[in-house]
Amino acid sequence: MDPIKHAAADAAQTGKPASSERTEQVGKPSTVDATWAAMMIPHHQTGIQMAALAADKASTAVLRDIATRSKAEQEDDLPRLQQLIDADGKVAIPPEKQIEQMDKQDMQRLQSLDGPAFDLHWSTVVSGHHVSAIKMTEIAMAASASGAARSLQE
Repeated sequence: MDPIKHAAADAAQTGKPASSERTEQVGKPSTVDATWAAMMIPHHQTGIQMAALAADKASTAVLRDIATRSKAEQEDDLPRLQQLIDADGKVAIPPEKQIEQMDKQDMQRLQSLDGPAFDLHWSTVVSGHHVSAIKMTEIAMAASASGAARSLQE
């Protein structure tokens, strides 16, 4: 079971936030939120690499703009994600080996492409990347979303 689902299941069984602290406390995330943040840091780092590549290689100004904004937004999120995991004593959780391998293959393929072929493949890869982030976030928000994490999750 993935870490977010595990923390969410624990919270659902007890009927309490997934933390021994009240989630309403400012700066103290629930365990679900901290686990979500711990998974999102490497996810954002991969997204930043993909966005940086598109900012340089995309053949259209629109795609370069999207990539530049995406990179900046994810870079801005990293310190807040780090604060969430630090507050709960967690460390970043690397992606599963299969996902890590798939990300490497996607980056290698993107590096080998140019022009419209790059744009199309980048759009496809980034769409899948964002869908996985949305799924992780939906699970975390359904289980527990402390004020400390809510603004990042929305």
